Amino acid sequence: MSWAKIAVPLILLAFIGLGMVVLRPVIRGDASQPQQEAGGGQPTQDSPVGEPTPNDSVDEHQTEEESIAAELEAISDLGPMLRQVEFLEEFKASGDDPFELERSTVTAWRLTDAASLGELRSDSEAVVRGTVTSQTYYGRAGKLGITAQFFCYSLMTVSVSETLAGAAEGTVTVVTEGCPWLSGGATPVLLQFSWDPPLQKGREYVLFLKPGDDSRWEDSAFPEGHSEAGVHFHLLDPAASYEVTDGKLGPNEFTPRWAHALDDATVDEFKSYLADLDTLPESTWEPTYHKNDPS
Repeated sequence: MSWAKIAVPLILLAFIGLGMVVLRPVIRGDASQPQQEAGGGQPTQDSPVGEPTPNDSVDEHQTEEESIAAELEAISDLGPMLRQVEFLEEFKASGDDPFELERSTVTAWRLTDAASLGELRSDSEAVVRGTVTSQTYYGRAGKLGITAQFFCYSLMTVSVSETLAGAAEGTVTVVTEGCPWLSGGATPVLLQFSWDPPLQKGREYVLFLKPGDDSRWEDSAFPEGHSEAGVHFHLLDPAASYEVTDGKLGPNEFTPRWAHALDDATVDEFKSYLADLDTLPESTWEPTYHKNDPS
């Protein structure tokens, strides 16, 4: 899932929230009881903290208009987003390792994750083995509808040592969503996405590459798309990347159950699975998390 795919729900939520603000007096029946929603008073022993107390001196309609204006300003203010951009530029200038930061993961239910090795292969333009030689981050502030949004992504160059399927040679550019950012506006974290696992500079991977398509951004708040990337690829599936260590494939933290059948497979074994997709064994992997024992 890309930022463009979550843009529509965000816009809908923004307008639903605005609609609730406008309709709040009607929903609560406050139109016939102006003193109960007038606001402006201080909490008392008879009114819970955070609930307004009646105040006959405040005009109801003015209060509602001010409330709507305040909510509109809050969801359209680009100030926090611009601070995110500034932080990212400072982080890049520092040369610090983003993987030393605490992780903040965005997860979502998706319909596009591959359910098998064959499906993943057919969705990919190429499958390569290579090493990440450089990594940088880009971010900008914009709006999805009237909602302010910080859009960021990681741009990595991968030196391809072997093309296992399809056509991709030399050096390829891979774009994944996420970057260092300020969680809650204060704590630096590495923002990552469960459907688009980040790759680490200096490490070797087997990657399923999907062609970059910036046409998806034409109607978004960021029509320029990944302008810094040029011709590029995406992963866009938690099963699309495996780290190679001592010639064996290792899963990432978001690898789905079926794809764990590739855990500890050698690169040669992986090639044989690609050549005959029906030979991939079923995974016996079980998640370590249990409802009654979250440790």
